[in-house]
Amino acid sequence: TTETATTTSIGDRVWADTDGDGTQDAGELGLAGVRVYADSNGNGVYDSGEPNGTTDATGIYRIYGLGAATYTVRADTATYPAGYVPSSPNPLSVTLIGGQQYDNADFGLQPPPAPGSAGTIGDIVWLEANGDGAQGAGESGIPNVTVRLYRDLNGNGTLDAGEPLAAT
Repeated sequence: TTETATTTSIGDRVWADTDGDGTQDAGELGLAGVRVYADSNGNGVYDSGEPNGTTDATGIYRIYGLGAATYTVRADTATYPAGYVPSSPNPLSVTLIGGQQYDNADFGLQPPPAPGSAGTIGDIVWLEANGDGAQGAGESGIPNVTVRLYRDLNGNGTLDAGEPLAAT
């Protein structure tokens, strides 16, 4: 089969989201060699035979050979550059109609911090007795509270092994 602009397909770009805001800004370049696939069996892992495309030198990809349906589209974590983590939703749900060329399935990947610049997040969890939003006299810390970082690294809405946690 010849793939054309009228072939039902999904595509866009995978880029280095240097500021980690999930939005592609001027100067944030595409990433080459990242596989993006339609997760046909919903297991969250690329399996041989699933429709896929790999980003070119500018971060552009396209998945051909799709029919009219709803697809779970994922950037394959096994093909991320070393140390990069998602900064935009991954996976995406895309519904196609026949002949549609969907061009808005993009994925931002945040690069690792520069050596020596890694930071930490932390503070205190306390019993907020007076409701003023500030820890005051007599409002002591609460031990053994598990605090989950807001960013869900793989975007699945569930705490998974390897995602950062801190406990007071």
